[in-house]
Amino acid sequence: MARRNRSGLTPEKVAACMLRGDTQAKIARDHGVSPQYVSQLKQQVGDRLKTPREEALEHFPWRPVPRRFKNSHPLRMLRDHFEYMATGGRDFSDRRLRELASFYNYLEREDVVVEYDPEIPPHEVDSVGGFAYRRRQGSDGDLLIRVNEYTNLTERGRRLLKFPKIRPESSTTMSR
Repeated sequence: MARRNRSGLTPEKVAACMLRGDTQAKIARDHGVSPQYVSQLKQQVGDRLKTPREEALEHFPWRPVPRRFKNSHPLRMLRDHFEYMATGGRDFSDRRLRELASFYNYLEREDVVVEYDPEIPPHEVDSVGGFAYRRRQGSDGDLLIRVNEYTNLTERGRRLLKFPKIRPESSTTMSR
């Protein structure tokens, strides 16, 4: 029998809500529990409730990235890129779509890739360090990143780390 709290929320109820399209935050609000509690219940249900972002991030090339780098702009953009590749941008706000389009445009215009190395100090482009933009080399191929000793790249990760065939657009006009 599943453990219940006063809300009556169980892993099975979380699964039903998520299959209906509710987010973990909405489930938490509706049942008067914390989002962390909903996440714990969701984990008890297993892999069948993974979001496309969660499935894609299983192939993220740098795991785990130390917490001190969690606010790194290149890291955030690459996580959004993974989600965009998994969902086609479904449920992205216009702002996120614009930021991601700007990220792709920057990588192309400057002919750079993202490199991760925990020894990279903070700098003008990334105030927390750990990530830097490096001039693209032939060995980078068509990847958005530079593969180095800190990179663990799965075959699916390699496919996800390329420019999308269909670029993000928002409902507002974007300058290109």
